[in-house]
Amino acid sequence: MFFSRDFNSYIDRGNNYLANQNFKAAFQEFNKAVDLASDEVEQVTAYFNRGRIYFRLNNLDAAIADFDCAVSIISVFPNAYLERGNCFQQKGDYHTAIMNYDFAAALGLPGSDQALVFLNRSAAYEAIGSLKSALADINSAIAIVPEFTPACEQWDKIQEKLRDLGQSSI
Repeated sequence: MFFSRDFNSYIDRGNNYLANQNFKAAFQEFNKAVDLASDEVEQVTAYFNRGRIYFRLNNLDAAIADFDCAVSIISVFPNAYLERGNCFQQKGDYHTAIMNYDFAAALGLPGSDQALVFLNRSAAYEAIGSLKSALADINSAIAIVPEFTPACEQWDKIQEKLRDLGQSSI
């Protein structure tokens, strides 16, 4: 089968493989896209997508390196900060994760993606014992997407922890 050497074809195929959880094939497509990228937008797209695959393969250092490349080229790319935050959170570096989530939140993402930033930052705050900050982020996530089940579950969990500590949630 013949495939075009066109950059967008590699990105499209990579995304299709990613959607079908064929990470090895997706990685190969995104890796080719990195090699073919001819401008800053293509470079950022390729590094970001390959970083997503590295994350799913639990190669966190490689994922962080690709997200670093993306934000070094275009610093106002909130998705890269969100994903890089996820990597640091997975590594247990909660303070660095929070810093990345702060950038993503400040830059802004549409709807449910912004709610995801708040949900993930809430989990990082919870991990370092900052329950009031965690609850504030959960409230922000729920304000954006009221029926966001993971956020509602996190809200219940944080409320219970605050009650166990004898603290008010307000």
